Amino acid sequence: MSRLFQVVILAGGRSRRMGTDKAWMKVDGELVLPSLCERLGAVADGPVIVVRRDSEQVLPALPADVIVVEDRIPDSGPLVGIASGMWVDQQPFTFACACDMPNIDPELVRWMSDWRDGPDDPETKGQIIVPEVDGQKQWLHAMYFTVLPPLMLTRVEEGERALHRWYDRDHMVVIPEAEWRAVHPSGASFRNVNTPSDLGSVH
Repeated sequence: MSRLFQVVILAGGRSRRMGTDKAWMKVDGELVLPSLCERLGAVADGPVIVVRRDSEQVLPALPADVIVVEDRIPDSGPLVGIASGMWVDQQPFTFACACDMPNIDPELVRWMSDWRDGPDDPETKGQIIVPEVDGQKQWLHAMYFTVLPPLMLTRVEEGERALHRWYDRDHMVVIPEAEWRAVHPSGASFRNVNTPSDLGSVH
C-alpha cells in the first residue's frame, strides 16, 4: 500500500554539544540542510517543511518550495517540533527527521512509505511506522500519520516531552532491521551528528 507523505525536518535544536547551529552544518563543504531538502523533496508527494525554534533563528538559503514554520511551544523538544511541522497537513503521512542526519537515503524513505505491513485503516493501527536499529526505534527516521499533532501537543502540555514515551503502542508498527537492511545494507541513513568529532565518521 503506497502512502502519500510530506517531509518534516527539525532544525530548531540548540546544538549545545556541537557548539554551533547544526542547521548550518557542512559535510565535505556542502550545507547539509539544503541538501536534505532537495533530496527528500525529490521522493516526497507533498512539501518539505523545515521547523526552526523561533523567528530569531536564521537558516541557510533553502529551495524555494520549502515551507519554514516555527515551534509552537519553544524549547520543548522533538515531539513539539514534529507536531509543529505536521500541522501543515497536506498529505496523510509525514516522514520526520533531523537536520543532523546527512546520509538519509531518499530511496529508503520511499520504500518505508510503501512498506508492506502498513494497515489499510491508519485510524486504528499504524499511526507511526518506525524502523528499528540494534533494538532501538528510530523516532527521527519514521512515518507519522498526519492526524497526530493535537495528541502530541496535548501530551506535551501534560508534561511529556520524550518521543519514545508518548505514543500508544497499539498505533505503532515496527519495521524489523532485517527487512530495511535488505534495501539499505549500510544503515548510514540513520546516523546523526551530535559533536564535531562525529563529523569524522560521515561519508
